Amino acid sequence: MRRGWTTLIAACMLACVRQGSAQQAAPVPSRSTLDGVFTAGQAAAGRKLYGLRCRSCHTPEGHSATIKAKWSGRPLSELFQYISENMPKDNPGGLEPDEDVQTLAYLLQTTGMPSGTGGLSGDEAELSAIRFDTLGMREAKP
Repeated sequence: MRRGWTTLIAACMLACVRQGSAQQAAPVPSRSTLDGVFTAGQAAAGRKLYGLRCRSCHTPEGHSATIKAKWSGRPLSELFQYISENMPKDNPGGLEPDEDVQTLAYLLQTTGMPSGTGGLSGDEAELSAIRFDTLGMREAKP
């Protein structure tokens, strides 16, 4: 009987450790893209870059609705990772990290997000703390 309790307690402890690890791996974003997470300068640089490297495959106007539909409510780090690993189409992963940030800033601007005074960073932890919201999402929250 004692062996059974020992095994049961060990299994419970292991389950608690795994649950705690899973919760730490997926932090809940504490900021919103509606809070102005990029600068106007970053978006302007991203616009130039978009014109040179992205516009041949994507138009910002058509892309805006697609980005909102696919990425709304998700951590900004996910969109940043997608851009940095998959864009541009003719050379996936071919942009420099600061170019990925500038592109992301421009895309946020095209989806109606406001610029702010603090610059957007390419740091995964910082981007994970920012949720990609849209105006409709904020208005719907109590």
